[in-house]
Amino acid sequence: MNIKEVILDFMKEQAYRPMDIQELAEVFSIERNEYKSFKKVLKTMEREGLIVRTKAEKYALTEKLGMVPGKLSAHPRGFGFVLPDEEGVTDVFIPSAMINGAMNGDRVIASITK
Repeated sequence: MNIKEVILDFMKEQAYRPMDIQELAEVFSIERNEYKSFKKVLKTMEREGLIVRTKAEKYALTEKLGMVPGKLSAHPRGFGFVLPDEEGVTDVFIPSAMINGAMNGDRVIASITK
C-alpha cells in the first residue's frame, strides 16, 4: 500500500475530521526530513482531486464535503456538466454563472449546493 492509499484510508474513517498538514504529519509520524515529501504528496493528491484543502487550510475527502471531482463537459450556451470520476455518481449540472472560467475538458471539483 502506498502513502496515498494510506492517507485516503485514514480520511475515509468515520471519525476523521479535516486536519491541517501539521496534524496529519503528527498522525503519520512524519520526521522533519520527510516533511517536504509529505507536503508534496498532499499537493499531488489535491491536484488529482482525491482530497481538497479547505479555506482553513485543512485537508479532507471531497465526498465528505459534498463535492464531486470530475471532468467538465461544457455546452456552447455557457452551462456545463461535471462528469464524475466515480462510476455510478450522477452528472452535476453547472449553470453558466458558476462556470468560473473553466473550459470543456478541464478537471474540476463541483460543490453540491441544492
